[in-house]
Amino acid sequence: MFAELGDVAGRTQALRAAALALLVQGRGREAEETAAEGVQLARDLGDPLHLANLLSTHATVLLAVREPQRARRAACAALRLLRAADAQQAVCYVLGQLGRISAALGERAQAQRHLAEARAVALTLDDPIHATLLLRDIAASWLGEGRADEAVPVLRRCVRALVELGQRRRAAVTQRVLAAAYDTLGNGVAAAAATADAEALGGPLDEPAAEQLRQALLLTR
Repeated sequence: MFAELGDVAGRTQALRAAALALLVQGRGREAEETAAEGVQLARDLGDPLHLANLLSTHATVLLAVREPQRARRAACAALRLLRAADAQQAVCYVLGQLGRISAALGERAQAQRHLAEARAVALTLDDPIHATLLLRDIAASWLGEGRADEAVPVLRRCVRALVELGQRRRAAVTQRVLAAAYDTLGNGVAAAAATADAEALGGPLDEPAAEQLRQALLLTR
């Protein structure tokens, strides 16, 4: 419909939504092709914010299909455009995205720098949900450094904060990261209890939650 009407902006947004929907359905390669088509249309449109949004979506899909190098190129291009537009909320999101991409590439120190910068932006914007999720991601990154004992109290605090903010499903994902921390410490009983608490909070792990968890656990490597 959008193509018939000549609405390129509408078409790019439709492709963005379609790419994310395909990703949730586990159809990663189709999602990648759809996102790439959206990026090209957004370039033709000449609107930097549209292009940045499509590049960020493409990066999300590329990371999900295990192409972190390409994901980083797309996310860095998005970040440059967003910084130029002073779109701080989106800058915060893409910095967090770059943190997860860096972790997938085995660059832990770079991942932590991106996450710390993203959290600083979230705090400046008074965005407690995003700030809490980024604190969770920072704590998750400690697991790979042998600092699981430090991560546990921080992750517990993040779970409580997300519940108080009405974000039960995100709290459930965070609870599963806490379970991973207990597992790293060799405490299988606490890990099992944390997993049970996660199910009580958010129900069984569906595809969107599983993808959120996978990306958080990338940081633990």
